[in-house]
Amino acid sequence: VDLSKLRYFYIDEVDAYFINKVDRDQKLAHRRVVEYFENKYKVHVTRLRLNRLRYAVSLWSAMMVDGQMSTRDFSLTLCNRTSYLNGYHELLRKFLFRSTHTLPAIGLVILEAIPNKYNEYFHKLAHKFYDEIQVLLGNNGILFFPTFPQSAPVHGWPVLMNTFDYIYCGIINALGLPSTQCPLGLDSQQLPLGIQCIAARGHDQLTLTVAQEIEQAMGGWVPPSLVALV
Repeated sequence: VDLSKLRYFYIDEVDAYFINKVDRDQKLAHRRVVEYFENKYKVHVTRLRLNRLRYAVSLWSAMMVDGQMSTRDFSLTLCNRTSYLNGYHELLRKFLFRSTHTLPAIGLVILEAIPNKYNEYFHKLAHKFYDEIQVLLGNNGILFFPTFPQSAPVHGWPVLMNTFDYIYCGIINALGLPSTQCPLGLDSQQLPLGIQCIAARGHDQLTLTVAQEIEQAMGGWVPPSLVALV
């Protein structure tokens, strides 16, 4: 793959409901990647604003159940297909530290109860969003996209503050697009930074080649410092 012949885009954060903003260390690391490719390959990395990303959580939930919310298949799966999970009851159990399910999983169970008309709308919107990205990236496009809005949070805290931040990688996964996570060193707290390289479906080799270039340029994986664990 000739990296100088590719078209490059980047999104520095998702301006969506219930999603935290990307922090300063992540943005600076992402900017280094953009500047590296612009300087080495004499290309222009175009900043994107995709309006449909504003509804990323709704798009993800609709795609996860394939627009057929009334089947409550996910709720049934969480109970080993023996009964249906009551989302609101399980949410209460979560706040009482008695639930074994994650908040995103419980949230998806609750979303299954929303009327089909609402879910079908976002399912159709998700397919339009997929088509938009496919046309945008084509056969030679790469999208740099945050993997998470911050470095790794303390395990289990603050759960309520970043419940939907998984959507940075979740929406790409639900759309079925190839994505390779690239380490970008450590932040000011000595915790790992990273970025996703995304391509159109069927063009995994582009993300892998770009990821290898980023690994060589940025030093690859760096273990978190013990200082951050004290």
